[in-house]
Amino acid sequence: MHAPVNAQVDAVFVLSVRSFHDRIAHIQSELRHHGIEFEWIFEHDANELTSELIESTFAPSDMGRAQQSLVLDEGFDVLVDAARMQGLAAGNVVFDTVPVLGDGDSESDGSVLKADPQAVRAFIAGAIEAPPPTDSTPAGPPAKATITVDVFNGSAVTGLAKAVAEQLTGQGFPRGTVGNTPARATSVVHFPTGAPDTARMVADALGGLPIEEDTHLPAGTVQVYLGKDYSGPGKPRIAGASLPRVGTA
Repeated sequence: MHAPVNAQVDAVFVLSVRSFHDRIAHIQSELRHHGIEFEWIFEHDANELTSELIESTFAPSDMGRAQQSLVLDEGFDVLVDAARMQGLAAGNVVFDTVPVLGDGDSESDGSVLKADPQAVRAFIAGAIEAPPPTDSTPAGPPAKATITVDVFNGSAVTGLAKAVAEQLTGQGFPRGTVGNTPARATSVVHFPTGAPDTARMVADALGGLPIEEDTHLPAGTVQVYLGKDYSGPGKPRIAGASLPRVGTA
């Protein structure tokens, strides 16, 4: 069994400010309840609490100043909160000041600050309230209606640029410039700086074409260059075979 409190404590010095009558009465009641002798040390008496007096009155202790000064509220679970403090780093500590109304009148030589109880409660509630969760949902793909598509035919298949542009318009992409480009072997989709997703949407709609950045393109515009290898939507076919390539596009 644990020894009674008064059997574990030799003496108590209570440092306080005279004007806190309720706190003083509470401390007196608790110490007397446990049969503990105590002596009040007020602000102007603090200098009398010398190291020699402390050493002669109290047994040696390995507790630090913070431990000696710790006051626990009723219901405070030391073990639970100690476990929470294990991962606390200096960078996670934020210092703030409770709002006050200014200096107040003191019944003694103690310092008193006036405070608005409602403002203090709101301050504490705001300090301990968990921050609202941030929206971690990744941004969705851009809307097709925001991507204007230019189509240029370099495949030598007549009408291919127009046919591909109609395919894209039917899928919701605004139509841009449609025309020819010098003959080329491969197809590609160009996109403006920082907007690869816009090109991927168009490239996927045309069967998975490769994409490339074009620093000269304005935002919101994608350009499709159709080469001789193009075999996606809009490519004319007869009996499963491509039409022969003729003249200009």
